[in-house]
Amino acid sequence: MLRTILLVAFAAMMSISTDAQVKGLCGTHSGEIDVERVKSLKKKYGKYLNAQQRTTDIRYVPIRFIVGRQTGGAQASAVSPENIFDMLCRLNEDYLDMNIQFYINWGIRYVENNDFYDNPSEVSDFIINPNLDNKALNILIGKNAGDSSISGGVTLGYYDTQRDFIVIKSSEVNYSSETFQHEVGHLFSLLHPHYGWDADPWTEAEFGNPVTFFNAPSIAGVKVELADGSNCDEASDLLCDTPADYNLGFGWNNCNYTGGCLDANNQLLDPDENNMMGYFLECGNDYYFSNEQKALINADLDQRFAVGDVVNEFTVNTQTVDGPVEAVFPANGEQLPYYNNFVFSWEPVDGADHYVLEYSTNPIFAGDVKTFIKYNTTGHWFGGDDLNPNQTIYWKLTPFNYYSTCASTSQGNFKTGNATSTKEDELSTSWSIAPNPIQAAAASELLVRLEGLTGVALFRVLDVNGKVQFSSQMELSQGQNNTAIDISSLSKGVYFVNLTIDEKQSIKKLIVQ
Repeated sequence: MLRTILLVAFAAMMSISTDAQVKGLCGTHSGEIDVERVKSLKKKYGKYLNAQQRTTDIRYVPIRFIVGRQTGGAQASAVSPENIFDMLCRLNEDYLDMNIQFYINWGIRYVENNDFYDNPSEVSDFIINPNLDNKALNILIGKNAGDSSISGGVTLGYYDTQRDFIVIKSSEVNYSSETFQHEVGHLFSLLHPHYGWDADPWTEAEFGNPVTFFNAPSIAGVKVELADGSNCDEASDLLCDTPADYNLGFGWNNCNYTGGCLDANNQLLDPDENNMMGYFLECGNDYYFSNEQKALINADLDQRFAVGDVVNEFTVNTQTVDGPVEAVFPANGEQLPYYNNFVFSWEPVDGADHYVLEYSTNPIFAGDVKTFIKYNTTGHWFGGDDLNPNQTIYWKLTPFNYYSTCASTSQGNFKTGNATSTKEDELSTSWSIAPNPIQAAAASELLVRLEGLTGVALFRVLDVNGKVQFSSQMELSQGQNNTAIDISSLSKGVYFVNLTIDEKQSIKKLIVQ
């Protein structure tokens, strides 16, 4: 895997040559306040360095994902839920050995604003602040990130130290990129191992070899770290198990540094190419945090829990969701005689209490994708205006719970016919519901009247997500049959009353006011 590299923080202070290997930017601007934060946390992180003192209990950390969505007819989202799930899956894999795991706090939040969709970095606090969760880590996702006026590169992601949230470019929201893990490291106080050289990567032509000065070029007051680690406590990122690195990964196109940089003592630098907070390429899936970085992350998390920046508001479902999802109706490839008024349904998956349903008329899911997150249900209602006659509908289903997001996505298709639901037409004139609309506070029963029907009638009331709210059955006698459905538990909204008799079905819309 080619690592998605994160380059310099201070892009406005530098020019990137046209032959640079990559032009992605880590836009995190660390400064004096962040250095003081590291110094403070180092006084408390000892228990996480000592294996005997370290707890083995997993701590669960809530995340709010805030995603830009276009307004108007398109309604396109900056990123799909399944890509967010893949990114969260990878984050949890990379933080598991720290006994830290992350979960989605109360679902994904969407901001319907074209500017936010294009670049959350460039919208006002008036738009951003109402969407932030003050008890979770906040992650803003748009098509772009960072200051678009900066030339020479593209910001992939950054941590805003002042407002305590991460902004990430939608192309980085996937399983393969380490952008997210890197920026979460910044959120938990980590500096780059080359801190002080962020905007000025070492080259012999510019800085000489050996490097004879003692203050880093990019940030005043930051000391140049020596290769022997003798000043590691007070130089660069202030950690002693991240070797001296003068931003040597910038432009280096592999995971084995042989550039020959020497420090002031004429000692050869040997940077850790695999460190998650560095900038080296081509290290496969072998990026990691050092022991001190892990300890610092845990100490920062201690503080966040203590002051209420992070709060677990519900018991996390930690059951693993494996999948895949199996469609029940219509079956994969099935040709329907009708195009409307039916429930697309699937088998439940162990551990899953949510499902993402995406459907499109395009087999590569481009242009007209519709996305629904289904809560505690295994069905979706396709009403009269949702689909058109004689279409092939391609669908994706992803099972998940707020913690377990690594399950595979199932795909399939079905074809609609050119008629309205024939099963409904056979029954629709033979039964009625009243009153409709019905007042939730004024009445508790819905009267159902059937005329000229025989057999066993199954009644179900479904919400707009296809979840059954009420179910009962009765044996019909000759002539007229009446029954009542208790709707006292239904909140205001739109529902569907489904009648099934001998594999024939009919559906009527019910409005509860």
